[in-house]
Parts: sequence; structure tokens; C-alpha cells
Amino acid sequence: MQLPQDPSNVTGVLAAAFPSRPAREVRSVLAVMPGTTFALVRPIEVEVEGETVAIPTRIHHEEPEADREQSLSGTQRLLLSQRTRGPR
Repeated sequence: MQLPQDPSNVTGVLAAAFPSRPAREVRSVLAVMPGTTFALVRPIEVEVEGETVAIPTRIHHEEPEADREQSLSGTQRLLLSQRTRGPR
């Protein structure tokens, strides 16, 4: 995925945290996540499978509505479940 140029584009910023291979699934998950914001600090840039991804350091979001979450595929639900995980 291309690194975001516009920090006000929340979908672009969050999508840039993933390599391009799961791009469709990531965008589907982001479509069901209301009220997402993130800290306006420089993201952590790392290389994954030869691509640079930019991971926001802090993300704040509302919980998705249950009926919208039900529309996601298994892969998309797995991505959604990672939203509350952090370094352990």
C-alpha cells in the first residue's frame, strides 16, 4: 500500500498500516468501523514482505454495530478482532 500523504484521510492512514495483499479485506473492515481517529504523530514505518507500511501509534474508535460486523468474511473478522490488541 502507498503511504498516506493526507493525515486527515483516516481510511488511507489505517489502510497504509497493512501490506497491499489484504487491501480489499482491510478496506471492508474499515467501512464498518465508525468514529475512527488516531494520534497525529509520526507513524512507525516498517517493511513487511518488501513493502513499507506505516503503523499509527495510537488509534481510537467506536465499536462497530453488530449487524455490520456480521456482514464481514472470516478474514475480515480476524482483522477486526486485532483492533484491540497491542504489544504484549
